[in-house]
Amino acid sequence: MKKKILMFSILLTFINSCEKIRNIVSAATKDETTTKNGKMSFRVVNDKMIITSLISSQKVDLIFDTGASNHSLNDSLLFVKDENNQRLKIKTSAKTADGEVKTYIGNINIETNIVSGKNSVASYLPFDFGFCRNYKGLFSPGYIVESEKQMFLNFKENYVEVGDNFDLKSYEEIPMRKKLSGMIEVKMKVDNKENWYTFDTGADTPFIQKFENNKYKSDNYIGLGGVSGIAKNKKIPIRDISFYRNVPVMLNKHLYYSDIANGKVVSNANLGLRFIKKFNWIFDFKNNKLYFKKLNTSKIIEPRADINYGAKDIDNKLVVFLKKPNQKLFNLGDVIVKYNNVFVTSENICAIKDELNNIKEWKNLNLVISKNTN
Repeated sequence: MKKKILMFSILLTFINSCEKIRNIVSAATKDETTTKNGKMSFRVVNDKMIITSLISSQKVDLIFDTGASNHSLNDSLLFVKDENNQRLKIKTSAKTADGEVKTYIGNINIETNIVSGKNSVASYLPFDFGFCRNYKGLFSPGYIVESEKQMFLNFKENYVEVGDNFDLKSYEEIPMRKKLSGMIEVKMKVDNKENWYTFDTGADTPFIQKFENNKYKSDNYIGLGGVSGIAKNKKIPIRDISFYRNVPVMLNKHLYYSDIANGKVVSNANLGLRFIKKFNWIFDFKNNKLYFKKLNTSKIIEPRADINYGAKDIDNKLVVFLKKPNQKLFNLGDVIVKYNNVFVTSENICAIKDELNNIKEWKNLNLVISKNTN
């Protein structure tokens, strides 16, 4: 099995600051968004759930993010103009893992097999997801959550389906509740402590919460930022990151073992895609019920690569963004200029990034670095 980079990331969500924005803008702009019965395929890429939608007559890849309260895009040209020829209407701010980011609210025309919207409310997301990630933002299923429909997340065949009466045979029910923001919470027990977790397909960790317990093996890192995207024109903070291994998790009466990311800067406990994708899920939003069935996979969490450093494409450069604290050869923010006598370019940056992120020890590699002087 191909190893993957050890990545701490929570995608930007407007959990606290925007949960009422959609209703305000909807009333002012005649939001005409409907949920419809249908099926939409997705693909899982680097623990991101990617869908393709039609926005302003353009095909756009978005992250299907149940942890987002509304759609969010990082391309202002995808927003529709109002009678004053403006695309972005309401100035606001969003609380993210990297602090507060100034943003705007506007409207988009969006078409998928499960949601059709004219003047759907969306946030402008001033984020750079990186050259190697060609998605344009987040798709929120909030409109579906607020409907009385059912939603089926099928990770065996990779599709989302909206309907009225799915077959629940062989599924088990677990406690679920809906929040006013349009997000979903599920009740689970982690390390023998029961808690409500935001069901967050936009987070690529199995679990993230404030968590410390020295009886579990942990890997400690420092990294740039805490999100998959980097806020434009904003200084990137340095974060301490810890992963605890093989922590017991109870889903109903079933015992699993999972990694837990210690999210010191987050206020919510989140259940992320690396755990979610090992099950099929059926949501009944009329009766506020959630059902699950484990897929026939050998392990809940496959081990990720044990690495000393991590590379990431930021501002079209290949940057050292993750390292273990005891590693002194490279610093956070150093730019990798050449690898094996080949310059890093837009044509090879993604392949070089993936290769480096599967190599534990970099000290013997042929790297040319531009040192970070900040």
